[in-house]
Amino acid sequence: DDIFRKCVAYHNWANNARILRRFVDSADAMIDWLLEEGVEFDDVEQTGISEQTWHIPMGRMGGLLDTLYARAEEQGIEFDTADVASKVKAFFAGRLAVIARDEGVSPDVVEAVSAVGVVNAHEFLARAHALEDARNGQPELFLDLATAYARAAHLSDPKLGTDVEVSLMGEAERALLDACADGAKNVEKALSERDYLGATKALAELREPIDRFFDDVLVMDEDNDIRSNRLRLLNRFSGVFTGVADIGALSKGK
Repeated sequence: DDIFRKCVAYHNWANNARILRRFVDSADAMIDWLLEEGVEFDDVEQTGISEQTWHIPMGRMGGLLDTLYARAEEQGIEFDTADVASKVKAFFAGRLAVIARDEGVSPDVVEAVSAVGVVNAHEFLARAHALEDARNGQPELFLDLATAYARAAHLSDPKLGTDVEVSLMGEAERALLDACADGAKNVEKALSERDYLGATKALAELREPIDRFFDDVLVMDEDNDIRSNRLRLLNRFSGVFTGVADIGALSKGK
């Protein structure tokens, strides 16, 4: 009863109380059934209601689904696993977006973090709050960075790859290349330590070099080699953001 009351209060009574009541009441039996089916859990995390109720399967959602798929196959049950996985992931992503907004995270930040595909509640909310706090602390910087990222993403051509020829570069291009190398290293380190604020700050360091690049460089140069090289550099710039957030979503406003 206490968990149920906390859940409905946390979501401002926006949930269907009857369905939520059934979910809470059957949670213990569901966890027991999953354990019987071979699903293993490696952690129980605290959710927004400040209770240790979020059971994290070994291998996350993929591990849970793989175990249940195997049990279904043993029983001769056939279904489109890719379609089921996609729908389950979409359901969790939708719920996490609602929870984040309920916790005061701006819709554009929710969109930016959702684009990464994280469906772990603790990680999703930590990423969302880190980006929200960083943006609130330096709103102009992140608006400029989001605008530059959106422009780079629009111009970039993934088919060209990210291998660049330094000899074809000017000073602004080399500065952006160096910044991308440092940014990628710092983002990787921060994510490995689950330091999502640190990862966000590492992205912020790219604002000045990308602004200078767009001020000083004509991307669509008449020379095909130079043009392609600059597009590959933009591919590399965009790639630094992969795994953190779709920063371009912030250019749309709250």
